[in-house]
Amino acid sequence: MVFSYYLTKIPYCLTWYTLKLFRIKKMGYFYCGDELDLEIFKSVQRHLQPLPVIAKNKQIQSDLEGLGIKSTLLPKFPDFVIMTRHAAHKFPCNKITRIGMRHGPYHFKKFTNASNYNMFDVFFMTSSEDVRHGAKIGIKSAIGMGYPKLDCAFDGTYNTETISDFKTKNRIISHKKTLLFSATWEGSGMSAVDKWAKQLGKLTEKYNVLVTLHPWVSKEYKDIISSTKGVTLIKDKNLAPWIMSSDICIGDTSSVLAEFSALGKPVITFRVEQANRLTNEIIELLDSFTYRVDTFEELRAKLRDLRNEDPLKRARTQANAVMFNHLDGTAGLRIASAIVKLIPELKLPEIDYFLENVD
Repeated sequence: MVFSYYLTKIPYCLTWYTLKLFRIKKMGYFYCGDELDLEIFKSVQRHLQPLPVIAKNKQIQSDLEGLGIKSTLLPKFPDFVIMTRHAAHKFPCNKITRIGMRHGPYHFKKFTNASNYNMFDVFFMTSSEDVRHGAKIGIKSAIGMGYPKLDCAFDGTYNTETISDFKTKNRIISHKKTLLFSATWEGSGMSAVDKWAKQLGKLTEKYNVLVTLHPWVSKEYKDIISSTKGVTLIKDKNLAPWIMSSDICIGDTSSVLAEFSALGKPVITFRVEQANRLTNEIIELLDSFTYRVDTFEELRAKLRDLRNEDPLKRARTQANAVMFNHLDGTAGLRIASAIVKLIPELKLPEIDYFLENVD
């Protein structure tokens, strides 16, 4: 638990109880740590009464304002709060109903301390297997529900026609295979961005080259990639249409790999040194459903191999069953239904049927 939790708990709780005396209706918020949080929550929010937003800081508030989203700042003293991360310590009163969701699919790094999850009344994981692994370290609040951020890829939001239009709009050339590179933050010790960032120009003649990066990847690499002719550095938080427009994903330990696999696409990963939060279980998972390489030249050879066959197709299906519950476009509705069980005030009429069908 972070030190600020203990420092602020008593004055925060006193203020919360005082304000509660004068409150007529229950008040709740969605806590937003960055723009991606709203993208993840979008498929859940549309099935609930609208929630006001708390921005993590003034910079995030400004970013949201640029998107036309009004928000407020901490401290706030709600009856309930929902978030797509484990920041329950920012609301240190146990009378607050705290609901959490995964920021990305599955745990592609070692879990943080179980207490960060157990502060929540419920924390929605993307799969039952995720819940099982969490239970091993004492996480008791978790429920496997699926990944609502991917609902748009399965519910008809995108189809052959819309993806064709998307490719045309973004100058993705139809007669070329499309590669999507992904990298986690190099400061994590689990990134392979250094193995390919300066060499993308060698691929642009034969391939459409797209890149998505963790927000914390250094400006140095972002500048190198964005200045490489023929390479598109993706700024969108919604990756689904980009993934659906791509043929092969190349990454390291980013959870984008799971999203790509969920959509039935081949994945190539660079091996990285075993950092503190990279577990043997995750290495074994990557070994099972991704094509492993160590160097850029090995990557180019593997790309040539994948022109003819894709022997890991079945392994990806098996991995999807580990990383996701129900890739059916309704994860947002399932999670919304579970939230309504805790907070009936958020109920919309369409929830009625699902309330009887959520564990």
